[in-house]
Amino acid sequence: MKLNAEFPDKYKDPDHKPKMFVVLSDTFIACYGFAASKTIKDNISENPVLAELFPLPNDNDIIDPSYLRSTVIKIFM
Repeated sequence: MKLNAEFPDKYKDPDHKPKMFVVLSDTFIACYGFAASKTIKDNISENPVLAELFPLPNDNDIIDPSYLRSTVIKIFM
């Protein structure tokens, strides 16, 4: 909405349309790194519902990529 209001010639549609996609490959890694591991851990830790659904494997600031992958699979299954 903000970009549409500031630049209506470039952003013609005022409605926000978030995109989601599902990858049909075991080797897809393009989405890896959108958020730092610490940010993901903090978000899960601070939200009791997420913490219950996606228990953190350890107390490190770094979350293992295999944990992230299994978590995304859980989200879509």
